[in-house]
Formats: sequence, structure tokens, C-alpha cells
Amino acid sequence: MEPIKAERIFIPELSWRFSLHSNAGFLGFLLLSPFALIIGGISGYYGGWLDSFLQMVTDAIRTVPQVPLFMALAAFLPQEWSAEAVFFVIATILGFIGWPTLARRIRTHVLSERSQDYILAPQTLRCFFRTHFS
Repeated sequence: MEPIKAERIFIPELSWRFSLHSNAGFLGFLLLSPFALIIGGISGYYGGWLDSFLQMVTDAIRTVPQVPLFMALAAFLPQEWSAEAVFFVIATILGFIGWPTLARRIRTHVLSERSQDYILAPQTLRCFFRTHFS
């Protein structure tokens, strides 16, 4: 009988773990994208006090240190949970606290588009928002 080689066990396990981690990362991205798109879009489009308020909230969430937060989460999650369940919970929380960076980027793009000529020309002619797209 031939002994079992380590590669036979390691490769399928590695591919399964990679699939699990990529799914958890995708889950985190799916959670943060719509929220960041809404907050960043509203902040960049309307500006003024609403922009200031939303950026203040964004800055407050960005100040939360992520590594100590995850260490505390790992310590307080139930020990009965599987490693995959703990990983998905941490990925979900990463999605909820990871949106401010993406929201800032979206806000920056919306602000830069507001100052483009194709947006300023209809405003100069006093066209309303509906007229831009008809």
C-alpha cells in the first residue's frame, strides 16, 4: 500500500479555505457597497450642512481601530461556533465599519463631476434637473 501524501490532503483543503475566504470578502463588499454609495452620493450631490454632517459621521466611524475591535470580537464570540461562522460574523462587521473609505471616494467623484462643463452648462442656462436628461 502506498502512503498518503500531504499534497493530496493539502490542495483540496487549501482550495476550500480560499473559496470560503473569498466568499466572506465578497459578503463584506456586498454589505458596504450600497451603504457607501448612498451616503457618498448624497453627501457629494447635496453638499452644505448635510455633507458636513455625513462626513462627520464617516470620520467618527473611521476612528474605530479595527484590529482591537476584531480581537475583542474574537474573544467574545461563543466558543461553540465553528471557525467559518466566526469568520463570516467578522466579515459582516468589517462590512459595516469599512464603508466610510468607499463613501469618501464616491463623494469625491460626485463633487468632481458637479464641476464639469456638461453639468455647469445647463445650470448656466437655468435648465431644471428633468431637462438635463430629456
